[in-house]
Amino acid sequence: MKKKTIHIILKWNEAAIFHSEAPDTILAHCQILKIFSKTDKYVWWGKVSVSGYLGLKKDDLKSINSQIKDKIPTYIFLYCPDKSFPTMHVGKLEEVSIEDKSFDIHTPSYYRDLKQKYPIPFWFKISDITELSLSNTLENLEYENGRVFDPVSVNFYPQKIYLNSEENYFLYSNLYEHILEGKMVRCFKTGGACTRVNEKELQFNPNQVFIGCPFKQEYFNMVKYVIKPVCNELGYSTWIANEQFKNIDIMCKVCGGIQSSARAIIDITNWNANVLFELGLLYGLGKNVLLIKHDDGDAPVDLKGIEYVNYDMNNFDEAKKIIKSYMEG
Repeated sequence: MKKKTIHIILKWNEAAIFHSEAPDTILAHCQILKIFSKTDKYVWWGKVSVSGYLGLKKDDLKSINSQIKDKIPTYIFLYCPDKSFPTMHVGKLEEVSIEDKSFDIHTPSYYRDLKQKYPIPFWFKISDITELSLSNTLENLEYENGRVFDPVSVNFYPQKIYLNSEENYFLYSNLYEHILEGKMVRCFKTGGACTRVNEKELQFNPNQVFIGCPFKQEYFNMVKYVIKPVCNELGYSTWIANEQFKNIDIMCKVCGGIQSSARAIIDITNWNANVLFELGLLYGLGKNVLLIKHDDGDAPVDLKGIEYVNYDMNNFDEAKKIIKSYMEG
């Protein structure tokens, strides 16, 4: 029988008094990861033990460090129950140590003060962090005997934990690199991690333009006879929702199109709700956006202060010049 891979689950409490100097604990550790290069990218996470009770025995460290040395993917699950919505993050574990790491340059500085007040018996070397869906993750965690893990029944951490189906949580690198690449870290519908962010179809395409417009023929004519021909002439592909046929949630499909695109052309004529929602996602993910509007249409008051281009439905030649100028800029 194949030996199960040992993972670790750790509970941390953001509201605890010893986190007062680091109100966003995950961010504090991710900022350390951002500082260092890939060959030296890691951060130490300390297990602060106020009570002194520990679920992980020192004898377990040899087994865990041994499997890491054998290049077996090993994870530490970071469970925070005391937010409005409990969260689960996962770290890529590189080592477990009992040596003090509070003054290491790879350790958030607030640990130095904590070390003077509370014991920190274990230090976890983490080379990556990302957020997971709490409910989906808990369903996949179990004890060695196969019993499903229940965080409510556990009184002390860290705990050894196992996966009932193996996962690769780190096809991408650091959590914040998703943002830098215009990727959706948290799903706006479920509140959990974006489950599609690692799919091949969502790979960033620097030559793809997302097009957003109301689903009416007059706007499709602008797309068909102006925007698409100009984009194709300049070597760009276009992404528009009604040309993409996928058996998935419509907004999940649209979100995927936005994530994989480098820039966007959005028609804000007459306050179309779907288009404005797409625009919000585009701005939130830092995409380069050109706003266009029909001469005879209205624009939302909050967007009137943003530069946009008026076009005439009866003069597509002029509209082509404007779009081409934007795409070449």
